[in-house]
Amino acid sequence: MKHIEMTVTTNERAQDVFRLKTEPEHIDVVLTEDNGTNDLKNLFARLLQELFKDDVEIKFVKTDGYKTRIYEDVCREYVSVLNQELITAREKILEEKLPVNEPAPVLDGNKREPR
Repeated sequence: MKHIEMTVTTNERAQDVFRLKTEPEHIDVVLTEDNGTNDLKNLFARLLQELFKDDVEIKFVKTDGYKTRIYEDVCREYVSVLNQELITAREKILEEKLPVNEPAPVLDGNKREPR
């Protein structure tokens, strides 16, 4: 099982973000901009790619010094819901006998088709 950390913090532009700490780079979802929905879709698409390789569990990690409690609470709840969605998605991948341990098709969040 792969464990990935998620936190709420501020980015280099001082924006509040949910941050998924993936390799090779992290994924930020800016909480105060209009494109947050698309960012969440991209985050979930990245996690789906990981699900084709292994089970995935997201762990909430508190950022030292971060002071916006409501965003922390929302992030904790989102991590809980996200983990349930990942379990369901992984079960579906295995149930449908989709090829695992291979790179998943890269999805464009707008087109919803493999590119």
